[in-house]
Amino acid sequence: MNLSRQQRRYKQRQELNKRRGTSAVPNSADPGAPLSKPFLMRTKTIFAILSSIVTITGGMYVYWPSMEITGVPWDNSTSPMDAKFFFKNTGNVTLHEVIFECTINTTMIRDIHTSRNSSSYPITGEKSQVIGDLAPRTAISRDCVADTRMRLGSHPSNIRIDASYVWPLISHRSSFTAYFVSETDATGRTWMTPEKLPQEHPTVPAQ
Repeated sequence: MNLSRQQRRYKQRQELNKRRGTSAVPNSADPGAPLSKPFLMRTKTIFAILSSIVTITGGMYVYWPSMEITGVPWDNSTSPMDAKFFFKNTGNVTLHEVIFECTINTTMIRDIHTSRNSSSYPITGEKSQVIGDLAPRTAISRDCVADTRMRLGSHPSNIRIDASYVWPLISHRSSFTAYFVSETDATGRTWMTPEKLPQEHPTVPAQ
């Protein structure tokens, strides 16, 4: 059987590689040739690195602690002192030592600061600005005076809430701020709605 010049050259290269004891490097002229060991090692290393990155990123996403503060939609407060808020653990791990404090402004009084207020009643139990541990995907309702029946000022008003919690395992404390202003509908019902935190000293919203 007559061989073309290209086929003869390829056959010569194959015989030369066999004599040298090495495998032929795969190319377009030899699609069936085995992959070289260095290429396989590089590929395995790249896949191992990518797999580790995906695993670490996924673990951080699943176990990264987080919390949000929202106004209670059914609230009908008569003053910022009895306005209710939900403190919700939005993550998948328990938040430890959850605490919060409030700075309240009304048309009559400015910079009312409440911290570590607490009260206890036979039926409703203890309410406090020191929440403690908060389990994953759970929420708890609190106000800025812990149901102490304190009345200082009325709406319109705004409230700044500074909350913090401790991470599990590493005991790092994270803090964040939420800002709310009072809003009233045509029926006279009043509740607190989230707003962007002002850059300057907060003022009472006009009504």
